[in-house]
Order: sequence, then structure tokens, then C-alpha cells
Amino acid sequence: MKQKIYSKITELGQKVPFEKAQLAQKIIQFISAVCLIIASIVRFAYVTKIKSFTGIVLTIYLLIFAALFICTELNVLRCRTWFYFLNFGWGKALFSFFIACLCLGSAKAVLWVDVLVGIYFLFLALVLPVISIVYFGKEYEYVDQMLKQIDEQKAAKNAAKANST
Repeated sequence: MKQKIYSKITELGQKVPFEKAQLAQKIIQFISAVCLIIASIVRFAYVTKIKSFTGIVLTIYLLIFAALFICTELNVLRCRTWFYFLNFGWGKALFSFFIACLCLGSAKAVLWVDVLVGIYFLFLALVLPVISIVYFGKEYEYVDQMLKQIDEQKAAKNAAKANST
């Protein structure tokens, strides 16, 4: 049974090009960021129903996590190197699981939006590792290449800055 599932997953990896899988992950991350922003807005709207300080802090965390997703996917600052694990499907899955646990386990501050967001991120925690497993070798090559480009761009920027002074 396990062998059959593994062969189906491998077959899927041969049918779908890696670039499309990377694009799908990027789109998923942007959708996730939008979900977190919407959840934060709803939580701010229902701030009187949040009974604990941790519920308010969770609202702020959700905004920070949304910004983190956006900055990582757009290569803003050095988020790709600072949050290296978010370059991989398995890292995104673990972080999605963490967010799901925060949303579902927010004690007195649980709102209907927390449950919806928690279920969405639990779903991602199951889907994203599959993408990572299917494209295991290609994913690491892609990340190494991307980080080299980021380092080269930074070195060129620093050299241009040094030449201008």
C-alpha cells in the first residue's frame, strides 16, 4: 500500500513541472497571508469579545505572520535567509501547523474566524509536505540558486554603493 501511494506521488511529480509547483506554493502563501490579514481585521472588529491579553497578542501575531509570508515570497529585506525554513514545502507546512495550533488553541479568545483559519492552515500542513516530498531534490537546488542570486544582488548593490561614495 505504501509503495503504491509513493509511486502515485512520484508519478504526479513527473507530470507536473517543478516550476508550476513552486508557483502554486507562492500563490498558496499569498492566499495564506490574505487569510491572516482578514482574520486579524475580524479579530480587531470583535476585540470586545476577546477576553484575554493573549487573544489580543494573537491578533498582532497573525499580522506579523502575514507580513512574514509576503516578505519571504517577494524577497523583501533578507527574509529568505533569515527564515530559511520558509523556502521549503516542509518548512511552510510546519509553520502552517504552528499557526493552526495558535488559532485553534487560543483558549478564551476563540472566535469563529480562528476555527476557519485553523482548519485552513491544518489543511496546508498536510498538503505542503507532499509537494516537498515530490520535488525533494529540485526544491533544494532551486533554493540554493535563489539564495545565490540574492547574495549576488546584495554584493552588486554594496559595490555600487561603495563606488558612489
